[in-house]
Amino acid sequence: MLPLLTHGALFAPAGQHPGAILFDILLLILSLVIAARVFWLRHPAADHTSYMIYTYWYCFLLAAAIVVL
Repeated sequence: MLPLLTHGALFAPAGQHPGAILFDILLLILSLVIAARVFWLRHPAADHTSYMIYTYWYCFLLAAAIVVL
């Protein structure tokens, strides 16, 4: 759900720019990795790693917004 929201709010207004499509795909892959980790890995150390990946995802989203917009 989050990749769809970021696409609609951030990347869709930029049009079919190759950079926007690349960032969109990278954010989607990171989101799927986070979702898989949360679903399958159920211990505190894995939760911490998943949260750190989510933090990197968010920072990457902010950087992508700077580049795309």
